Amino acid sequence: MSEINNNIVELKNVSVSLDGQIILEDINFTLKEKEFLTIIGPNGGGKTTILKIILGL
Repeated sequence: MSEINNNIVELKNVSVSLDGQIILEDINFTLKEKEFLTIIGPNGGGKTTILKIILGL
């Protein structure tokens, strides 16, 4: 029996640089149907950047 992929969002080895400086490196996570995800961290920690990546902004 094959496994059904119910991933809504999946990031694999995502890195982001700005003006030549790496600001996020090797981000990995998977969000499946019916799961909740909370992104917490300090100011300037990359929370908004991760959300912009997911939304394609």
